[in-house]
Amino acid sequence: DNVLCMPLGRGPGTVEWGDPEDQGTPVCVFLFEVAMVLYHLGVQVNLKQYQLHQQTHHQNVFALEAARRQQVNEIFLKIYRDDANDAMRACTWLKARVQSDSKRALMFDSMVLALRVLETYEGTPAFAYLPQLLPENALQMFHALRRAEHSLDTTEGPWAEGCQLVVTWLVRHLDDPTIVNPDLPDLLLKSVSALVQQQAMLRCFEANHEAQAHLIPKVLSAFSTRTWVTTAKLLLLLLPDRNLGRDHAPVSSPLFRERFAAMVRSPSPVFGSKLSSVAVMDKFVAVLLNHLNWSISELREAVQELDGRVQARHRVAASSLQKCEMMFKLTCSLLRLLETVTELLPE
Repeated sequence: DNVLCMPLGRGPGTVEWGDPEDQGTPVCVFLFEVAMVLYHLGVQVNLKQYQLHQQTHHQNVFALEAARRQQVNEIFLKIYRDDANDAMRACTWLKARVQSDSKRALMFDSMVLALRVLETYEGTPAFAYLPQLLPENALQMFHALRRAEHSLDTTEGPWAEGCQLVVTWLVRHLDDPTIVNPDLPDLLLKSVSALVQQQAMLRCFEANHEAQAHLIPKVLSAFSTRTWVTTAKLLLLLLPDRNLGRDHAPVSSPLFRERFAAMVRSPSPVFGSKLSSVAVMDKFVAVLLNHLNWSISELREAVQELDGRVQARHRVAASSLQKCEMMFKLTCSLLRLLETVTELLPE
């Protein structure tokens, strides 16, 4: 019962996927499973270290420039400079280990193969027994390739096909009840949120038939689950608003804005749900108002508590300030979302 090979869903019995002692199991399936585990234990760790050293390097460079402006003692400047150089050396070494052209090509092929395996078993009883490591690794490989220094063409060629595979799988399983791990739906929503903030990837979503038909309904259905905070942020990225309180307008999609409005103006059954599009929208608005009422109540209590401590001249804890800030941002997000709903669907 290795945690790395936990199944995606819950089936009627116990099935070992890829057991080498089973003569009926192809050797290539077992080798692919081993490769996925090794990627999780090896390459993924190096990629995370690479990102961590990159952040450390940027922080040290920023601290070094600030120290120079403040004319700090040369000893402290040398410390900042040495830290920045150490982080850069670590980044360069890890980049050579995990981001060479050949390894990027292998990572891309492994990502496509993992998605093809998931696609092959979709809708069958065997899908529940596939290890959850497959979608997790596929998404991590995709984000690693996307963040690489050499940008890949998302409009044509193999990378475009890989992008469409990822987008299709993300949309299809955003609100999948067969996935029992509660962390995986949150990972899918965060992946979609990260992708739609880039203009090129947003165009991939708009060109994908699965996303055109089912992205908005599935996101609205996911709003009533434990991932409603992430879902609210995703909706604000997909649907443009009046930019109340924003420094700049985010990337948005007129296509998904129209799809959102069409759910009520052109009612239709929602794929994978027993509810109609109007029922899904009504449920979404009810949940939105409930969450908004809760967030405003929590914000009022947090502000009153903070004001009471200030009036009594007591020390204000950092946690109280953080709670006020968090509830204020959450309330603003929900208000923006409600503003968008009332503008698109005044009825």
